[in-house]
Amino acid sequence: MIEYVHNMRGRVASYQLPQLIRPIHLSIHPFCQAYALFFHFQLIFQLFDISPSNSHVYKLLSTHLFHEPSNLTFFLFNYSSIFTTNNPSLPKLIVFIQQSQSQTHTLPTKPFKMNRAEHIAYDMVMITLSVSLVVLGIILFLACKKKPVESEETLPVKLCARAYPLTEVDAATDGFNHRRIIGQGRLGTVYAGTLEKEEFVAVKRIHPVLVLSNAGFGFSSVLKWLSLAQHPNVVPIIGFSEAPGERVILMEFVHMASLDFYLHQNQDGASLLDWNKRFRIAAGAARGLQYLHEVVAPNIVHGCVKSSNILIDVNFCARISDYGLNFLAPVEKRGLVGYVDDEYWSERRGGGATKESDVYGLGVVLLELLTGKGCEGGLLVKWALPLIRETSFSELLDPRLVIPSDTKPLVRLAKVASACVGNSRKCRPSVAQVATILNNLETEVCL
Repeated sequence: MIEYVHNMRGRVASYQLPQLIRPIHLSIHPFCQAYALFFHFQLIFQLFDISPSNSHVYKLLSTHLFHEPSNLTFFLFNYSSIFTTNNPSLPKLIVFIQQSQSQTHTLPTKPFKMNRAEHIAYDMVMITLSVSLVVLGIILFLACKKKPVESEETLPVKLCARAYPLTEVDAATDGFNHRRIIGQGRLGTVYAGTLEKEEFVAVKRIHPVLVLSNAGFGFSSVLKWLSLAQHPNVVPIIGFSEAPGERVILMEFVHMASLDFYLHQNQDGASLLDWNKRFRIAAGAARGLQYLHEVVAPNIVHGCVKSSNILIDVNFCARISDYGLNFLAPVEKRGLVGYVDDEYWSERRGGGATKESDVYGLGVVLLELLTGKGCEGGLLVKWALPLIRETSFSELLDPRLVIPSDTKPLVRLAKVASACVGNSRKCRPSVAQVATILNNLETEVCL
């Protein structure tokens, strides 16, 4: 391009006017073609002394020449009366243009024609592009279509436990009336309470001795953390109350009894729990414990997994209660013996409540479901393990229920229980592994 421009500047005298004003047909890039047009017209301006000093003439000519060079003759003849007096060279330019019109020609343009095959190919391409655009538009419409956003009032909000005044709790239980007692345990006494909005709650009043021994402990902080647990197989903590010498926990009221009551206290309770219901209870308890161990952040160690802490609702769904309250009675053996492993009592062997000790307690509960017998301070494990190893299931299973024809699910349940209570903490299965097996058994037996 640069060489082309220099050649033009050096050979201005040899150019004839028709060559200069003729439309340029160069097979070059449009960008280069624009520069070629520009220098062509600059040469014309120099030949006929049309300079920027003739501002009126220069601006109109340069604009018209650059944008539409083919209309130069029409432009000059229409405006010759204006420019002749201003520029003496203009008449000379008009004469040359008249002479050049006979020589000026445009390159013939051959109309583009497509054969039949090209027409078909063109139509197919256009149809494909049209269909693609329609499909893409539909996809974008569906992808960008906004779902209706629920208001903040309808969104589920996980709230921590509420602090209740002790006077309100006292009124809900009629002054902790003994007629409202629905249970007693190693941590305290449980009352049936009714709040102002006719909401039934279970009120656990901690034993005064335990309150005094944990006077400086952050009771409210721990309860707020424990109340974050929300799961179908966990009894939620909805509130608490504390005052000098008093610690009270408010939980959701479950309109049935505990597993311990069904299996060991009610004469007709065992018959209500057939094998299908027992598989469902075992799987539900394992899911609730798995939720506490692996989902809640930070994780919660129950500390005392036993049949009296597994409540059964009206649909015979197992729901774990009293989780994480072991801090109130860390050295209290009453109610724990037989439901925790030997390592629990040994400080040298990493004692205390752990996830592994919870799995041990779940194994004991599985043995109670299989045999219908109580823990009896650890005697149940010592009696049941040899029978499981010897596959003496006629002696092992609850005599109050008929042994099913297919005993494979019961055998697998017994093996899971044996793995939970027959191994050390290092070799014990996790609650996730136990829950997976029990869920599969529940599906196999109950559905």
